[in-house]
Amino acid sequence: MPVVRLGKNQDRRLRSGHPWVFSNEIESIEKGLEPGSEVVVQDHRGVPVGVGLYNPHSLIAVRLYARHVRPIDVNLVRDRIEAALALRRRILPVEVAYRLVYGEGDYLPGLVVDRRMDPGPSTRHAGAAGDLVSQGFPGAHPGGTPSS
Repeated sequence: MPVVRLGKNQDRRLRSGHPWVFSNEIESIEKGLEPGSEVVVQDHRGVPVGVGLYNPHSLIAVRLYARHVRPIDVNLVRDRIEAALALRRRILPVEVAYRLVYGEGDYLPGLVVDRRMDPGPSTRHAGAAGDLVSQGFPGAHPGGTPSS
């Protein structure tokens, strides 16, 4: 997995729970990474801080999806969406339309999924995360515009 290495002391926010790596916090990055590439974020000593999705066109260069090295795959996304759904069903038991996934609040940074009254959830996403939603939930379909 490609590596994004942070500058000295730039890992403090991440280690305290913040899910974003800003572009000015990066010391080095492998060349040729495409938007949506899965990356390992390391501190300046090379110790992994987590894994995330990379966006070279945003001030938020990496959105962390896990605090340890593991693949960002359909299983991770499905588990987190199922946890979000269980929470919504518990606090909104009779509602049929609501925001199912609200990005960072549901540990899926950059991903928004709305449950609508018509069949299938509508997703707005940051690239690769939405692709994983489509793989894990074939009834989901894109709606709105991708968020940055």
